[in-house]
This record gives sequence, C-alpha cells and structure tokens, in this order.
Amino acid sequence: MMQFTGNNGKQVELASGTAGDVLDALGLKKGAIAAKIDGCAVDLSRVVERGGEAAPILPESDEGLDILRHSAAHLMAQAVAQMYPGTRYGVGPSIKDGFYYDMEIPGGITEDDLPKIEKEMHRIAKRSVPVERRVLSKAEALEWFKAKNDPYKVEIISELEDETVTLYVQGEYADLCRGPHVPNTSFVRHFKLLSVAGAYWRGDEKNIMLTRVYGTAFGDEESLAA
Repeated sequence: MMQFTGNNGKQVELASGTAGDVLDALGLKKGAIAAKIDGCAVDLSRVVERGGEAAPILPESDEGLDILRHSAAHLMAQAVAQMYPGTRYGVGPSIKDGFYYDMEIPGGITEDDLPKIEKEMHRIAKRSVPVERRVLSKAEALEWFKAKNDPYKVEIISELEDETVTLYVQGEYADLCRGPHVPNTSFVRHFKLLSVAGAYWRGDEKNIMLTRVYGTAFGDEESLAA
C-alpha cells in the first residue's frame, strides 16, 4: 500500500491508482489541472508508483498558469494543424505572460487570421479531446516526426541525450513535450491570441524565418479580461 498525505492534512492509503485518484481520495481533486506528488508535478492521469505528499495544481497558481498556457500553445497548434495542413512546428513554450509557438505555415498568416484560429481552438476545447502522454524510444520518436515531415522536431530529438522521449497526443495532433498538461482540451477555455511576428529558427538569422504566434491564457474569464 502507498500512503499519501494531502496538503489539507488528510492521509489515505492506495494500492494503485493515478495522481487524479490520489487527489480524489484526499478530497483535493476539484479544480485541479495537474498534481504534485512527492514534490513532482505530474498529469492527473499519471500512474503513481510511490507514496508521499500530494497537492493539487490549480490554474490560478503560478505553476498552474504555466501548465495551462503550455497546454494552450498545444491547443493553438492543433487548431493551426487542422486549418493549415502541412504546417511544421518549431517550439511552443509558455512564457511570463502567456505563450507562443513558432511554426512554418504554408502560405503564412497575418493577425487578421487570429480570430479564425481562436474560433477553431474554442471548437476543439468544447470537444474535450483527451490529452494523452506517451513515452517512446528516441528512435520511435524520430520515425514519428519523420513520418509527419517535421524537420524541426526531428532536429530537436536528434540532439537529445535521453533514450526515451515524451510526446503528448490530442486527437491527430502530437507534440514533443515533458509536460505535465491538462487532462483534456476543455480545461483550456479562457485564452486570447495576441499577435503575429517573424522568428528565425533557433534565433539564428541563417535559418528559415518561422511565423511566431503569441497568445495568453488564464483559468477564468475575469483574469483574461483584466
């Protein structure tokens, strides 16, 4: 049996389960988008292997905002993938006040296209598309992105020293990422795409210029509107 102590002081024992199961047993799951188990931030769907302290990661916390915004970047990339077939993806991190994604989009886009992309993002969010974590070998991950004709992800994976690679899959879209992420796309509802800029791949002017789309996301509409 594994023993868990919640940040509310409650203790439970479980023989097996996910991080979400742990929070649920502790009465801490409501509002959580991820969990912290034994000091490590994990997806709610992650199977726990040992006991320890447990706490919910809420969207209004700094850590929660980071996860939410990174998930929003993936949601935007998924929308772009559906609207602009053949798009190739660079990097899409969360940043201090939001997120961005560098993409090679066939035909390019302008800021006039952002409302259409937002609309598609909301459509995907309403479908509650599951966000699934997968662990592949480095060789498998390389084959995955070679098959998708994405040289930027192939370049990143080729330089990794680790022999395993973590992907997050939502619908037909997949991205290279350590996570954690929200359980499904419905958790990302309050967002805004802000601007479009050019960005050289890896910041090197000798490389191709990609399209960088900036956005932001929050856990509630009031914070987004502020």
